Amino acid sequence: MDDPEQFMRGVLGMWTQTDAKARLAAIEEHFDPGARLRDENGDLVGYGAIDDYSGSLRNRYPDARFTLVSTDAMADAVRTIWTLGPPDRPDLVTGMDFAILDHDRITRLYAFVDEPE
Repeated sequence: MDDPEQFMRGVLGMWTQTDAKARLAAIEEHFDPGARLRDENGDLVGYGAIDDYSGSLRNRYPDARFTLVSTDAMADAVRTIWTLGPPDRPDLVTGMDFAILDHDRITRLYAFVDEPE
């Protein structure tokens, strides 16, 4: 992967993308068809489950956008620190994604989320 930061900006932007076609295109670009997403709420597999999860994020935080804080890459792994929130509180939610890639597509994504109090 030439630019891990740009790659993860695309992943983070996908979660709050409102255009269904653009969101699916971003999912297909960044994720393997059998990709697994794991967070404290469960284990999701495949494009449909990832798309559904994206919808749940938009429902919980309708005006929120992700801000990439930092990205580090090593071998087939990328770690990204991020914030999520509306324009007036961009750090409402904070967290870290840890992605394992194969041929520049995510096969496993572990999301560590610090929910707002």
